Amino acid sequence: MTHALYALAALPADDHDWFHGTRHVMTPGQVLTGGTQPSHYGAGQAMDHIYYSNDRDVASMFAHSGYGPTEDIDATPRVYKVQPLDGHEDDPDEETEYGCHRAKSVRVLHEVPYSFPHHLAKKKQKDL
Repeated sequence: MTHALYALAALPADDHDWFHGTRHVMTPGQVLTGGTQPSHYGAGQAMDHIYYSNDRDVASMFAHSGYGPTEDIDATPRVYKVQPLDGHEDDPDEETEYGCHRAKSVRVLHEVPYSFPHHLAKKKQKDL
């Protein structure tokens, strides 16, 4: 099964649905560029990449754990379908099983329904 995940990550960015989880409100067509916007994790420092997953539940988990525009944990978690534009690669800081990737920039396509992924939250806590 691990081999299938590595093969999945090697496919071109256009061949899958990609999801970005956040507590920020975004608009279709908006381009997110690494290094130019505050991160919704930690103290809001700009990160070099935009992170996303091929699994909507994983994106939902990251949306739930992030902060809103004013570092507000009560901001509504949101998940957006995105299109990687520049530098699609595996996320070196996450387990391959989560289908996490990053790029220098992504385009927001549209918002998708968010639901808290209880099964992933339990697994992620075990991994810590």
